[in-house]
Amino acid sequence: MIDFHSHILPGLDDGIQNFEESVEVIKEAKEAGFEKIICTTHNSGYFTATEDERIAKIQELEQQELGVELILGSEIYARTSMAELIEEREASTINDTKYILFEIPLHKDYPELKNVVFNLISKGYKLVLAHPERYATFQKNPKELEEIIDAGVYLQANYMSIDGFYGKESKKLVELLYRHNMISFLGTDVHCTGAYYCNVPKVSKRIIELVGEEKFEEMSNSNIQLVLENKEVELADYIPIEKTFLGKYK
Repeated sequence: MIDFHSHILPGLDDGIQNFEESVEVIKEAKEAGFEKIICTTHNSGYFTATEDERIAKIQELEQQELGVELILGSEIYARTSMAELIEEREASTINDTKYILFEIPLHKDYPELKNVVFNLISKGYKLVLAHPERYATFQKNPKELEEIIDAGVYLQANYMSIDGFYGKESKKLVELLYRHNMISFLGTDVHCTGAYYCNVPKVSKRIIELVGEEKFEEMSNSNIQLVLENKEVELADYIPIEKTFLGKYK
C-alpha cells in the first residue's frame, strides 16, 4: 500500500515533532503494510517549511533504512498563490508531478474554491482535495462535491474517518462518498504514533465492505502509483447523491 497523506517529517508542522517519533511511526507504517509514504507537510500561513528543509528531513530518515520509501509532497492550504508557492519551492506537488494535494477551511464555507480550482487546472495541475468528509460545508450539502469532481478534482479520504475518528458527521459523509464511488485515493493523515497506522488493518476491512476489494486496491495503491508516475488517473463515474423527502442525503 501507499499512504497518500501524512505528517511524519519531524518538527515541520503539527504532526510528528522529533526524529525518534518519525522513525517509530514509519515502523508502524511498515507493520501495517505500507511500502511508500507521501510526506505531505502542511503549507499554510502558519507552517512554511521550504522544499529544501523537507527534502533534508526525508534524506535523514532514509539513512535509517526502515524499508519504507518516503516521497516528497505538501498539503497546501487553498489560496490564490498556490501556483507561485510551488514555483518558488515553498510548497511541492506530489513527487514533482502535476498532482497537488490541497485543503480548505474545516469549519467555514470557502466561496473562492471554484476560482482556485479553475486557475490551477488551467495551468495544467491536477488537484486532489484532502479529506472532503471533514469539511463542514460538504457535511451540510454533499451534492456540492459533484461540481468539484465534474471540474476534474479528485477526492482523498482518510482511513480513520470510517471509524468515527473525526466525529459522526465525517463518518456519515465518508460512508456516503464510498457508496457513491467518489473517492479516488486513501491516506492516513497521520499526525502521531500509536493512533493511526495500527488501526489501518481494522478500518480497511470496513472500507472493503463498502467498496469491495478491487476498488480498495485502487484507492490504496494502484491509483496512487499512477500519481507518482505522473500518469492519468481515471475519475470513476460516480452515482449522483439524492436528497430524500425528509431532507436526508442518500
